[in-house]
Amino acid sequence: MKNFVSSKLKRTVSYTLALLMIFSNFIFLLTVKAVVVTPTLTIGSQSASNGDSISVLLTANDFTDVGSMTFSVNYDDSHLIYTGYALVSIDSEDTTVNNPGSKVSVVWEDSINPLNLEEAIIMTINFDVITEESVESNVTFSNTEIGDSAGEEILPSTFTDGVITLNPDETVPE
Repeated sequence: MKNFVSSKLKRTVSYTLALLMIFSNFIFLLTVKAVVVTPTLTIGSQSASNGDSISVLLTANDFTDVGSMTFSVNYDDSHLIYTGYALVSIDSEDTTVNNPGSKVSVVWEDSINPLNLEEAIIMTINFDVITEESVESNVTFSNTEIGDSAGEEILPSTFTDGVITLNPDETVPE
């Protein structure tokens, strides 16, 4: 009888421990949250003076399986004249760039070779500074979308605007 009780107790303890292990693993899985990586495109900020030629960097961060991008970069054409662009991490055959007025519109698509970039400059947009005014000139995004290689929009995506500080006061205070 003693062996029967002992074996029944061992079996009950074993089942209880097994259930506790399964339950604790289930609770652990519920508490682990998925880390959402947000792709970010940033317009670089800088300072420049009248007559300077500048290259504004567009930097990608946390791009995973990015197969398309559409965006416009807006600028004040009384401060800056658009002079062109240079592609760095994206191919020209997959990219369309237009300059309708005071913005540069970019469309890039390559679902066969999507971008996987932790941090990289994707392109530069080049301007000549044409003002003697001391001012901060905003360079901003509009009409933005980042898509994956399947053509689905990646949400959330972040777009960070830049500022060009023009003709900063360089006098030394007395």
